[in-house]
Amino acid sequence: MIIVVDRIEDVYERCKEKRCTIQEEIQTYPWEMRGFKVVDPDGYFLRVTSKGRVCSSR
Repeated sequence: MIIVVDRIEDVYERCKEKRCTIQEEIQTYPWEMRGFKVVDPDGYFLRVTSKGRVCSSR
């Protein structure tokens, strides 16, 4: 599941405070999105991302 948030750094810090299982640390992707991955208590992976810039085709 992918969750898109506005303030990803705040969400990431909150996950760390709550001792969530972080599978991938926060990072910036080449397409200018930031994201990280956590595992929920049932073992499902959740990717949390920020909104990226809109790409235009020319």
